Amino acid sequence: MRELALRKLLPHTVAGFAGGVVLLAVIVGILWLVGGYRVDGLNTGVPWFRELLLVGLLPGVIEEIISRGVLYRIVEDRWGSWIALVFSAVMFGLMHAGNPNATLWSCIAIAIEAGLLLGILYTVTRSLYVCIGLHMAWNFMEGPVLGTPVSGIELQSLLQGSLLGPHWLTGGAFGIEASLVTVGLMGGLSVGLMAYAQRRGLIRPWPTREQRAMDWHAD
Repeated sequence: MRELALRKLLPHTVAGFAGGVVLLAVIVGILWLVGGYRVDGLNTGVPWFRELLLVGLLPGVIEEIISRGVLYRIVEDRWGSWIALVFSAVMFGLMHAGNPNATLWSCIAIAIEAGLLLGILYTVTRSLYVCIGLHMAWNFMEGPVLGTPVSGIELQSLLQGSLLGPHWLTGGAFGIEASLVTVGLMGGLSVGLMAYAQRRGLIRPWPTREQRAMDWHAD
């Protein structure tokens, strides 16, 4: 699988991780500017290695392999990139339906902001490492560093952060993944990447009837 080629492991993971850090810093920075995020203190006793492993690496690897490495690829082979993008995003949102403080809106928000963004990022790069790196950075920065809930889950963190204001702004108990700021920014970024992928011919079209028949026959 070229999506997991070893030559891509370090540079693509680092690039994805850096992108995730920047993206989260921008979102939290916006919330801080409008009074939606506040730091109340500092905690130096965070078990960094455990948090990076359990909050960042494991969810990043497992969820990306399932969502983009398996679901996306299977659907794309049958029905093209657009259907795969929507399907994998919806399933990604549903994967978080059982999280603490999850609501219908939080599932929709995650599908739009993360499911679409990670899906189109995979479409553009054809690399799972980029998606894993971004996913890792998001979870790790959101919880153990900045002190906001990670998809509704409260964690020990370096900064004792508080989310202040209406739920539409902060995401409430579920965290900033349910914030309209996050949905708007990441959704807009996804649309931009979709336009780029379309211009560069990176979107695989809906297979013709003959192509689908050949694929089913080969199976």
